[in-house]
This record gives sequence, structure tokens and C-alpha cells, in this order.
Amino acid sequence: MKILRIFVIVVLSLMLSIQAVSAQNNCKNIINEIERDSIITIYQSAKLANRLFVEPSSEDEKAQTSRNESSWEDDGSGSSQNIAGFRIQVFSDNNIRTAKGEATAKSKHITEAFPRLRSYITYDAPYWRLRVGDFRSRSDAEEVAEEIKRQFPSYSREVLVVRDRINYSF
Repeated sequence: MKILRIFVIVVLSLMLSIQAVSAQNNCKNIINEIERDSIITIYQSAKLANRLFVEPSSEDEKAQTSRNESSWEDDGSGSSQNIAGFRIQVFSDNNIRTAKGEATAKSKHITEAFPRLRSYITYDAPYWRLRVGDFRSRSDAEEVAEEIKRQFPSYSREVLVVRDRINYSF
């Protein structure tokens, strides 16, 4: 019985070794194929690039991304585009009973005190978040964050500048 077990183990080990060598040969074939052609084209959607905060590197790519992008908005002041930037996070909570209402109330207070700031309430399970503003630079966002802290001292513990996709008007 022990001899049979040893034989089975040896045969299985031999089979795994053969499969490993075969897999290595397949990988070498793929690498040789890639190196032989030397032109590799990767297709990715504009939505994926946006999620990764990737800015197109050339003017042609920027134009293509802007044509393909689905998050264009028109706020009456001209065109705007969804790009990488900064927002001020004023609230974030995961209490399913109170978080949405608290985010809405704080949004109302901030937009009354700072009418030029747009507020964005989002739900990204399990968190409700309130973020305000659309800033291209961190320093601009930090200046406004300080104003919010002065105006609403009770919010100051939660106020922070975060990277986000912003609606940029041009």
C-alpha cells in the first residue's frame, strides 16, 4: 500500500513538472510574439482613465478623451469637463439612520454661507459623504477649507481636502 502511494505521488509530481515546463514554454511564446511585433496597442475606456486619475499625455489623446467622455455638464457658464482635482470633504459617516440627513443639512448650511461652492452628496457603501467645491489646486482648496472651519467651528474636525473628480469649467 505504501509503495502504491509513493508511486502515485511520483507520477503526480512528474505530471505537474511537465505542466510547469509547458506553461513556461507558452509564456516564452507570448513574450516572443509581443517582442516580434514591437507595436502594442492597449484600448481602454475614458471612464477607466477617469477612475484612475490619468491625464492624457498628448493633445490628441486629450481631444479623444474629451470626445468620449460621458460626464460633460453645462452649467450655463460654458463647457465643463470632469477632470482630476480637489474637493473639500465636510462630512463622512456610515450610520444608516442619520448620515444622509446630516449630510443634507450640512450641505444646506454650507451653500447658504458659501453660495459659490457646489455641494456633492454621495453614497459609496457604507459611507454618506458631503464634499464641496471644484478646485484645480490643493492650495485653493485649503484656503476655502480654512474659511469653512472659521464659519462652522463644529465641522472643523471633519473638514479636509481630498483628491476627487471635479467639474472644471473652461
